[in-house]
Amino acid sequence: MNNRGYLRRKLKWEAKRLLSGRWLFCLTMLLFWGILWYVTQLYSGGLGPALPGLPGDISDPAQVDAYLTAWFAAWRSIEPARIAGLLLTAALGFLLRTPLDVGIAANYLALSREEQPRLRDSFAFYIGPGQLTRSLLAELLCLFWRTLYVLPFFVFSFTSLWIDDPLVGLPLSLLAMALLAWGLVRAGAYAQARYLLAARPELGPREIVRLSVRNMRGRLWDYAVFQLSFLPWLVLISVTMLLGALYFMPYYHMCQALYMRKTWESCQ
Repeated sequence: MNNRGYLRRKLKWEAKRLLSGRWLFCLTMLLFWGILWYVTQLYSGGLGPALPGLPGDISDPAQVDAYLTAWFAAWRSIEPARIAGLLLTAALGFLLRTPLDVGIAANYLALSREEQPRLRDSFAFYIGPGQLTRSLLAELLCLFWRTLYVLPFFVFSFTSLWIDDPLVGLPLSLLAMALLAWGLVRAGAYAQARYLLAARPELGPREIVRLSVRNMRGRLWDYAVFQLSFLPWLVLISVTMLLGALYFMPYYHMCQALYMRKTWESCQ
C-alpha cells in the first residue's frame, strides 16, 4: 500500500470527524464569504467587454481562429476608463476579501486542533493590531510569486496563437501546457502562508512566505496529488448545480488546514 496515499485518506477521515457538529458554523463562514464575494463582483460585471461565444466546434481551426480574433478585438476596443475600473474593482476585492480569507483559514486551523473558534474570529484580521497590513502584504507576496511561476505559460500560449505553422505552433502549445503544470505545482510552495499568519503571529509577511516555502520543500508533488484528489468533488458539484459545495467547501478547507498543520509539525 502506498504510504502517502494512506496518509492522505487518513487525513480526510480525520477532517470528517472534526467537522462533526461544526457544519453549521462552517457554512455560516461560507455564507459571509459568499456575500462579500458577491458584493465585490457586482460593479465589475458591467465593466468587461462583450466577449464572443465559444466556437461550436473547437476542432475546426477556422472557428477557433475567428473566435480568438473576435476575443482580442473585444479587449482591444475596451475604453481605458473601463480597464481602470476593472483594475480598481479587483484591487478593492483583494483588500476586502483577503483578511476574511485569512480569518477563515485561522478558524479551520483552530478546528483542526479541536479548539472552539468563534464566528467573530473570522474577522480578526480586519481589526487586530497590524493584522490587516500583515495579511495583505503576505498575500501580495504570494500572489507575486505565483504569477511569476505561471507567466511563462501565458507568454508561450499567446506566442503560439500568432504562429500559423503547426509544426512550430503545436510544440509551443505543448510546452505552454507543461509550463502551466510546472508553475501550478511550484505555486503550492505558498499554500501554507494563510495558516502560518494565524499560527505564527510574531512573524512578518516576508518571514511567513519564507517559512511556507521552506516547509513545503520536497512536498510540492505530494501536495499537487492531494489537490488533484478533490477533482471528483468538482464534478459532483457541477452535477448537483452547486448544492454539493455546501458539503465540499467545509470538508475541503478542513483537509487543507490539517494538511498544512501536519506538514509544518513534521518540519519541527
